[in-house]
Amino acid sequence: MLAAIMVIAAAALLGAFAPVRGGNCWSGMSRNGRCMDLIQEKVTREQCCALTAAGGSHGASTAWSEKDMDAGMLFFWRVLGDGVPCQACRDSCAGVTCGAGRRCAVRWGRPQCVCAPDCSRKRLASLYNPGAAGVASGTSGTASATTYAGPTAGPVCGSDGRSYRSACRLLKRACRRQDSNLAVAYAGTCQSSCERVQCGPGRSCVQDQNLSPHCVRCERRCPSAGRSRAVCGADGTNYPSPCHLREGACRAGKAIPVAYRGRCQRVATCGAVHCRRHQSCLTDMATGAPRCVTCSLRCPRAGAGKSTAVAAAGSAARRHGGSRVAHGRRSSGGGGGARIRELVSLDAATELVQGGPLCGSNNRTYLSWCHMRKDACATGYVIDTKHSGVCSAGGQDQDAVDESRPGKDPAPHLNAVLEGNTFA
Repeated sequence: MLAAIMVIAAAALLGAFAPVRGGNCWSGMSRNGRCMDLIQEKVTREQCCALTAAGGSHGASTAWSEKDMDAGMLFFWRVLGDGVPCQACRDSCAGVTCGAGRRCAVRWGRPQCVCAPDCSRKRLASLYNPGAAGVASGTSGTASATTYAGPTAGPVCGSDGRSYRSACRLLKRACRRQDSNLAVAYAGTCQSSCERVQCGPGRSCVQDQNLSPHCVRCERRCPSAGRSRAVCGADGTNYPSPCHLREGACRAGKAIPVAYRGRCQRVATCGAVHCRRHQSCLTDMATGAPRCVTCSLRCPRAGAGKSTAVAAAGSAARRHGGSRVAHGRRSSGGGGGARIRELVSLDAATELVQGGPLCGSNNRTYLSWCHMRKDACATGYVIDTKHSGVCSAGGQDQDAVDESRPGKDPAPHLNAVLEGNTFA
């Protein structure tokens, strides 16, 4: 009886892992000759290799494994067996079409689609004219009549706040990371102010709340607005609408946060203003004026992925009297697209990733703008950016905030800033 049960169990076990007729199609083969990313099950080699033969990123590296496997066997090979043994569909680039910005190259004996962006002079010069869709003015209009043939050689500052040796290097990084938002912010290395930034014709340099510079188009016509659209700027000025505030900020060359909706009150307090839902009211310690801000932010995590800039910031902090720096990412300024609507009317919610380390107006060092805002929300008082980088060693600049294991950053790019922080 026991022997019969064991035979039945063995048969069931073999049946559970028995291969089914057909084969598996994979998107690519690793260097060890094994596959991990499944495209389709129960297909022949001919069917698999024809799936993307007409083009696409998988056309060069498609692979096939002979035996179709059930979920249990697939799990075993992919997780415990370091991949499924497979056969490449092609051994050359013949007939492979990789698509725009890529080309086929034989690597490790197998064809692959690799990044090869168009780095012609015409293409590189066009990178300095991203306003073809009117993004700078927040409209869907046509391109400006003034175009700027930017330099085709030399370093550039990317919209991610990184300096690149050339615009072509930036294009390659955007391709490898599949980041369609990464663009040239301006020519030259990234700066921490507008002082050395040269923008093209029709563009002006505006510093955001991190004091990071951006080249944007200021020309826009704000429609007349009723009293209900009025906002009070953090500079104490009345603006007929958020559009007029953005216009004024662009002329001033510096972002102006919206303090609260409605006209500025002569003696305003947090008890007298009504903030939007999910916003909190903070008090400006210098003026006593209220400011509505968004406090529900999750800041970048600290960990193994710190950039060299952060390590340098830590070293700088130690040189400045041993002050500690809160968690964040880059010390370089600059970057960002040209969406003036999203740039100059924020209540400081720009460049959460590449904005730090920063020295706050309370003389404390923060590793990013996000951490500075979190501390402001915890204290109930406005903290603005005093300057980029760690606070100096003199006087009260010894203080620093030490954030503990913050969460994921909500805004990886300037064009993905928190719209909830505007009243547009």
